[in-house]
Amino acid sequence: MCGIAGFIGHCPLPDTNVRAALERMKQRGPDGQIHRYVCGGNSSDSLRVLFLHSRLRIIDLDDRANQPFQIGECSLIFNGEIYNYLELRADLARNGVAFHTTSDTEVLLQAYLHYGADCVKHFEGMWSFALWDGRTRQLMLSRDRFGEKPLYYYKSAAGLYFGSEIKFLTALSNQTFKINRNQILRYLTLGYKSLYKQPATFFVEVQELAAGTTLQLDPDLKPTEKRYWQPTVRQTSMTLAEAVEGSRQHLFESVRIRLRSDVPLAFCLSGGVDSAALVSIAAKQFGCNVATFRFLILTKGTTRPQILWPLFVTLGANIHL
Repeated sequence: MCGIAGFIGHCPLPDTNVRAALERMKQRGPDGQIHRYVCGGNSSDSLRVLFLHSRLRIIDLDDRANQPFQIGECSLIFNGEIYNYLELRADLARNGVAFHTTSDTEVLLQAYLHYGADCVKHFEGMWSFALWDGRTRQLMLSRDRFGEKPLYYYKSAAGLYFGSEIKFLTALSNQTFKINRNQILRYLTLGYKSLYKQPATFFVEVQELAAGTTLQLDPDLKPTEKRYWQPTVRQTSMTLAEAVEGSRQHLFESVRIRLRSDVPLAFCLSGGVDSAALVSIAAKQFGCNVATFRFLILTKGTTRPQILWPLFVTLGANIHL
């Protein structure tokens, strides 16, 4: 879980605002923080683009993969993981692209240089990112298909602020946002699922980039929002056995590419069948040295879920309760 934040506008931000934002971003990335004007920092250019990043190192632990990551006139800050980055890297290499890190960050930026804004259609993963293209002088914000990684933004007369959390926006803009009471009532009466059936957030001035969407801003800060993906239903004739086997293979492949990491992996156990099944696939199918965590509130008369104990016996899983 990294943290990203930034600003695009026609005036520099006070250093106090930037330091306040970085302080609030620390918990999202303990492995280093960098902030940089990727446009207009030390020039007469009236347009300013500021990127801030807090890194949690997962793939390619070297400093060479730190962010903002730059290739030529393009710069990237990125939160998440592109699970199929090795396959994308191989495709790009066959097209003559040379790589200098082993990170998925570089693959993301090289994919943009090769495919343009449609690069997101090639990604399988979870992400929110901001990408500045100095050649076209456009800022691109993007969020993964299901909105696993958050990305909020706030537009004012000074420019547009964005970040992984709303408190990053308050720090950068030095503004206090008005509470959206309708959103609170919606949540209390209809539950959390109702929150994503309309675009509002808990603060009136703040917007959340929708899942499966990119937002591009030109030098005049004119926004163009595009939905690059939405779920579709495609009916296919198959037998029950074919459906079961197909589901099995898709599940195995999904787990396989999500096990890619340069640091130890762990699973959170809910005590149900789904998380236990994923742990079992990782250990049995792919030989993963599994560490698991289960959070329990034990009160008088309660016991630990019995479904966890087979994991000890059959998988040798290291379970932390």
